[in-house]
Amino acid sequence: MRKKFEPGPFRRARALRDLGRASGPAHELVGYNERLDGLQAAFLRVKLPHLDAWNAARRRHAAAYRSLLGGSVRLLEERADSPCVYHLFPIRIPDRAERATALAAAGVATGVHYPLAVPDQPPFADAAAGDFPNARAWAREELSLPVFECLERHELEQVAAAVQLA
Repeated sequence: MRKKFEPGPFRRARALRDLGRASGPAHELVGYNERLDGLQAAFLRVKLPHLDAWNAARRRHAAAYRSLLGGSVRLLEERADSPCVYHLFPIRIPDRAERATALAAAGVATGVHYPLAVPDQPPFADAAAGDFPNARAWAREELSLPVFECLERHELEQVAAAVQLA
């Protein structure tokens, strides 16, 4: 059984502002995402006019990945009633660690953004009665591919080819 997270006031405040995460992937508390200061707001105000174009570019990149990857990996389902802006492009692969290593060797940066399923996060352990096989499978198998707005078509093709070779 995990030891209960009992931080001092500073550590608690710091964890609360980062969605309850003190360190690592586990969220010890139910927290918030409250990190916007004045300087960040100023930068975002400059970026805001470009947001629609950047979102459209990431949607095009996601469509290209879908076409290029075919059925070689599992992808999130697209829903017309809630279009995605693809700040991440997650794929599901059973051999995530090996593929991530192979992709890194090919020069492709990847990320694991959700290593713990919500029912496995400490604040929800008591409330999460049930098996949740899909959530746990995503947590085990998710690997995010590059999808930033400045990618070129040949880079998308290189990433897709590396995913299929890895």
